[in-house]
Amino acid sequence: MVKPSPSLTSAPLPTVLVVDDELPIRQQLAVALAQRGYASELAENSVQALERLESARLRGEPHHCLVLDLRLPDIEGLRLLQVIKATYPETRVIVISGYGHEYETRTIEHYDDCSYLDKPFDLDALCSEIARFEVRDRGAARPLRPPAALHARSAYVFLRTRSAAELDAVVDRLSTADGVCYCDVVQGDWDLALLVQAEDAPRLDLLVRRLLSSAPGVDQHEVHVLTRPLLSDELTSFIRNHERMLLTAAGGEEARLDRRRRQQLSAYVLVGLDPNALRTTYPQLYFHPRVLYCDVTADQSEVILFVHALSSDDLRRTVLSLQGAPGVRRTQQLTILEGHD
Repeated sequence: MVKPSPSLTSAPLPTVLVVDDELPIRQQLAVALAQRGYASELAENSVQALERLESARLRGEPHHCLVLDLRLPDIEGLRLLQVIKATYPETRVIVISGYGHEYETRTIEHYDDCSYLDKPFDLDALCSEIARFEVRDRGAARPLRPPAALHARSAYVFLRTRSAAELDAVVDRLSTADGVCYCDVVQGDWDLALLVQAEDAPRLDLLVRRLLSSAPGVDQHEVHVLTRPLLSDELTSFIRNHERMLLTAAGGEEARLDRRRRQQLSAYVLVGLDPNALRTTYPQLYFHPRVLYCDVTADQSEVILFVHALSSDDLRRTVLSLQGAPGVRRTQQLTILEGHD
């Protein structure tokens, strides 16, 4: 964090979070802000920005505003803006870019307490934009609850049957079975995808064995027990609050589940990761605009996504973009077939 000399002011300093992937720009802005009486905190990518944003809120000292570059190497800046505004709508943001387009500027102007500056910009113009924002009373920061513990254990079960006739029979048995949240007929290396849930690990194991024993037409199966990703405390807290705000906006869990059912074209995408990539890659996958659900397997080596698309071409482009994320070793696509509800 960069602060002005203590001689400039004795009052608490408004802090600006600067998010830009170019080190010279971050340094230049930090110096300029310090000269004008602001403290600054710096982030070189979206994940760092979310961690610093959440850390400040957890301390009860939210940033006065964010200065956000539109082109970032992990989560694209416009998407990051949407995520932040969906989670904390009161956050004040100044978007900076040398590649602004009409669509992007219109999207930015849609949000309250947001403004846009073209690069290169005059530093006095930036500070003038910052000064327009009334300094928030730091004592009024909303306390955040710590991440909730898991109250249930979940697993994906992928099945292959011996014939189409046996597939229909298996679907009939399993789609209404206790503990089955979803039962989707899919196209790919598997025929059927189940999401199952139980109160704890032993009950989950018993449930899976009971389901498989009740479906004699199954030829092969694969079970992926799910868990929470191992992320920083700040990023975990931000994601939990983001999920809470999405549920509130959607009208509750049932409304969010209905959104899943109403998608035109959907698929599961199994993403194999480099063991050291989860902390940086998971946020990119989780906040991808086409990803509805993002789950991590118990060994933290695979992420299972539920994605939706507008067309087959859109789905293909989505999967290609997921394949391009750093640390992704492989992807496996299971497209949901309509007409088997």
